[in-house]
Amino acid sequence: MNKVNSTIFGLAFIVLLCGAASATQINVNQTGWWRNAGDTTFHAINPGQIQAAIDNANAGDTIYVYNGSYKENVDVGKQLTLVGEGADVVIVTAETSADYVFYVTANYVNISGFTATGATGTQTYRPGFAGFFLNCAYYCNISDNIVSGNYNGIYLQASKNNMLTGNDCSNNDNDGIAMHACSVKQSIPPSTVPV
Repeated sequence: MNKVNSTIFGLAFIVLLCGAASATQINVNQTGWWRNAGDTTFHAINPGQIQAAIDNANAGDTIYVYNGSYKENVDVGKQLTLVGEGADVVIVTAETSADYVFYVTANYVNISGFTATGATGTQTYRPGFAGFFLNCAYYCNISDNIVSGNYNGIYLQASKNNMLTGNDCSNNDNDGIAMHACSVKQSIPPSTVPV
């Protein structure tokens, strides 16, 4: 019995290692996206470069976004890491102002190094749009972003155990950071939020 358990454990460990090794980096610039390994074909697309990379990514992948201005609404529905070259040089403006700049519905999403702006629309029965909207998302890390020029900066709804750190959430029409419907156990160390 111990030999069978050891074999099963060993095979499970190998499968986990193979899964971790298969995570790749996808690069995005203002004209398209490409992978660092495997199929390195350049995929030209404009607009929607970040969303196209997300749509073609696998859970666990990292998407690196080079400096530039991007006009799109980004939906993140799988476990990914999005890294901008720097919040001062990677600006994502909502293509549709009555939408979110980054809409996160997956767990374990990491997003850092972006300016998110232009989500200025409001809704009759909802809190209005935001630079970052986490909806039923757990264990996400949103850090080192500039979130300004929106109706709300960062809005968490029915989301728990997230980390918001080093974000500048000033100069929004309503709230810098807002939480609704069970958004408890959030960690919000130093961030710039107007009072």
